[in-house]
Amino acid sequence: MPSESTIKNFLYSINYLRFIYSDSFPVLVENRFEIPLQAGEILVGFDDSTAVLVNNHQYSGWSLLDSALLPDSILEYPDRLGIARFGFDEQYNPLRLSTHYKNLPGVEFSEPNYSFYFNGSHPIFPGLKDGELSYVFVENCAYLPNIYYYFKYIDGEPIFVGINNIFSQEDHDGWKEAKNNTDQFYEWLGLGP
Repeated sequence: MPSESTIKNFLYSINYLRFIYSDSFPVLVENRFEIPLQAGEILVGFDDSTAVLVNNHQYSGWSLLDSALLPDSILEYPDRLGIARFGFDEQYNPLRLSTHYKNLPGVEFSEPNYSFYFNGSHPIFPGLKDGELSYVFVENCAYLPNIYYYFKYIDGEPIFVGINNIFSQEDHDGWKEAKNNTDQFYEWLGLGP
């Protein structure tokens, strides 16, 4: 997970990139930056006996949590597999929040509620290499994405590197480098290598 200062730099630099290039590349303003996690939600898997306790409002493990970290709502009670979905009014980071639940009695796993793009892609992949920020923007991200725009910062200034069309056999020189953005992004989220 990138640091808070890196996240702030990503948000600032994406706006600067849009300011410089949005007239030439409409994809920069068509896609919003978002992480594929449902803010204010986590999924928790309970063992069978604990799931029954949660369903019957008899689970005593809540007392081990700081009161600020207690769920504000149970969006879905444990199902047959013992998986529940909890909601929070505060917009806590779901990756960090789920770590507080992992060690509660009877909990088998705790994780963010991920958003997946079926037949699609995440709209923007930020990256960080050697202190320089970079971005891959995905055109038609919701429906069979096929065109990827790669930008990176060099000495604090955004540079357009190239476009990759998945239907073309040609790759621009920076595409292997751009591919690292997607890998790094999923790794930050705990979904990659």
